[in-house]
Parts: sequence; C-alpha cells; structure tokens
Amino acid sequence: MTKEPSNILCFAPKHNVKKADATGAFQPEAKRFLKRHKTSSDRLVLFDNNKSKTQMQKFITKELSKHIRLDGVFFFCHGYKSGIQCGFSNKTVNSFAKVLVRSSVVWHTVIGLYACDTGRDLDKDRLDDLEEFGGDGGFADELRDALCRNGGIYCRVDAHTSAGHTSRNPNIRRFEGNGSKVGGVGGHYIIPFRSKLWKQWRKALKSVMRFDFPFMGDNEIIKCVGKIKA
Repeated sequence: MTKEPSNILCFAPKHNVKKADATGAFQPEAKRFLKRHKTSSDRLVLFDNNKSKTQMQKFITKELSKHIRLDGVFFFCHGYKSGIQCGFSNKTVNSFAKVLVRSSVVWHTVIGLYACDTGRDLDKDRLDDLEEFGGDGGFADELRDALCRNGGIYCRVDAHTSAGHTSRNPNIRRFEGNGSKVGGVGGHYIIPFRSKLWKQWRKALKSVMRFDFPFMGDNEIIKCVGKIKA
C-alpha cells in the first residue's frame, strides 16, 4: 500500500433487512477490514437502520464529529444510485461532505463505499455503468464533488457500480478530486471488465486485497493484480 492507514472508521447497519445482510456480510467484513489494518474493532460503528433517514444522518454526523485526521471512512451497507443506507443522499450530500472533511486528514479524504450501485449514474440503463468512464450525477460522483467544494480537493471515493457482495464486487469506479475545487465529471474503473486483468482482479478481491485497494494508487493496484495467476 502507498501508506499504511493508522486512523480509520467503519460504519455498518445494526439490523438485518434481507436475510443476514447486516450480521452475515456488512458487519463481518467491516471487522475484517479493521483487523487487516490493525485497528481496534471499536472503530466499527453500527447505525440503527430502523431509525428514520434524518435520525441516521444525525447519528453518523455525531460519530464523525468525534474524530479528526481520519485516514479513511468506510461504509459497509446497502447502497443506491442516489444514496446509501445510513440516510444520506444526493439531496444531503453537501452536509455529509462537510463533516467528512472536518473529520479527515486535511486535503486528502479516502472514502470507501462498500455499497451496491453508489458508483452508477442516475439513469435506468445499467449497460453504460459497465463503461470504463461514467457515473456522473450518481451518489459517489456527487460526494466527490461535494468533498472538493468543502476543501477535500485530493479526495478519493471508491464505489460499486452494480449489485453484488459488499467487498468482493469487482465493478468498482474511482472518483478522485485531483486538486479540483469543484470536482469532476464521473469516475473511472480501477480495472474495467474488458481488461486482460479482469480475472486476476476478481481473484484478488477474494483476498485481503479487497481491504487494501482503497489506500493504493491505480498503478500500484494494477502492478499487484498483474502478479496474480488467473
């Protein structure tokens, strides 16, 4: 990894919605993420997903406000093309970004959305969400833009563009600030499904690589994946 993170925070839902989604996927993977980065399990914050969106937003904001200089914030939960399970959406993304920037390392904010569909655009067409570049207007894109507007100009938001496993889904777009004060237009796949490395990428995400890549640059990821036997 480019830098071993030392101060991270994870969020996951408290209650199951679909079978054992919270207790069988989101919470265990968040705990594995923290263990991989040698971080105490008390850095996993469970939000009450039986509460209203407004109540969940207030809870997340309060928890984030307890921290400064976080290396990264990660959400293991359900996602949608215009929001995430803990209550934030495109309509409230600016207030979300403000607290994320205040709680994170100055300039550079790493956000991992281990959540379905958050890297999509807003239309109904799913085929274009498999294109290497895209996602403009979706939640991850709007979050990146809001982070930039609020000072997180070198932010990084990684998000899934399809439904799938919370941490093993290979359809991942990366939305970066790149020093902009206004954001950008969409994001790019770290490794697109048409890539010769696609099989290796899918295999890599069955290993601890699924927890490491948010802190790695594209070239570093590609180099590591290229060493894996398909």
